[in-house]
Amino acid sequence: MKVAAFAVALIGGVLSTAAQANLITNGNFMTGDFSGWTLTTIDPNDANYIYAPGTGGAFLGPVSDAFLSQSFATVAGDTYQVSFRLSNPSAAAGTQFSAFFNTDSLYSVKDTAVSPTTFTFDAVATGSTSKLTFGFKNIPDYFNLSRVSVSPVPEPEAYVMMLGGLALLGGIVGFKRRSNTDFGMGA
Repeated sequence: MKVAAFAVALIGGVLSTAAQANLITNGNFMTGDFSGWTLTTIDPNDANYIYAPGTGGAFLGPVSDAFLSQSFATVAGDTYQVSFRLSNPSAAAGTQFSAFFNTDSLYSVKDTAVSPTTFTFDAVATGSTSKLTFGFKNIPDYFNLSRVSVSPVPEPEAYVMMLGGLALLGGIVGFKRRSNTDFGMGA
């Protein structure tokens, strides 16, 4: 019975770890800078207004148009879960924020205030490298972006294999119990 409990814990731990592996470097901007990220601004002076203070988020704005992106290794055809937390106190005209996985739009908002919200999306990789890009423009204020992560989603086959392994393990444990039973015929 101890062996079965250990096996279940081990398999569950392996699957949950694989599902939670974050492929993004510095996704909470705790380094105090944009290490791992590429910042592109249309106006070079805009870079002075985009910062990551190292307190758990990046402040994006007030700028004309800018992009923050990061590339990472993926497997073509595999599904990935993209997650980030965003807030924006301003609903001023011209304010906009977008998130892209490669060229696929995941989220877009314009002229709208956003209370602190965690957004989660599934995206499919098209190659061995994928790119997460955030586009933003916030003239009067700042977007706060934090908790950025991209994690592989376990394929259904992984769960089928886990259930098959558990069934096999259950059969072995059941067989051992039956073979160790004396049935009152001893001595």
